[in-house]
Amino acid sequence: MSPNEKTIFILDYISNEALRRRMHRGLNKGEAMNALARAIKFIKTYYPLGWEHINLSKYKKSY
Repeated sequence: MSPNEKTIFILDYISNEALRRRMHRGLNKGEAMNALARAIKFIKTYYPLGWEHINLSKYKKSY
């Protein structure tokens, strides 16, 4: 990208609110996907057995 193209893009970005919203929406989707991938990796790393080995029945309320 040439310096002239960068300048035109920056000016368009500054003056066009719809473009800014569209770009931020795309960036937020990417960040959300990265956060999900990190969470999945964390769970697989620290909980390799899954949740099946944890007995939660003793914590149920009796009515």
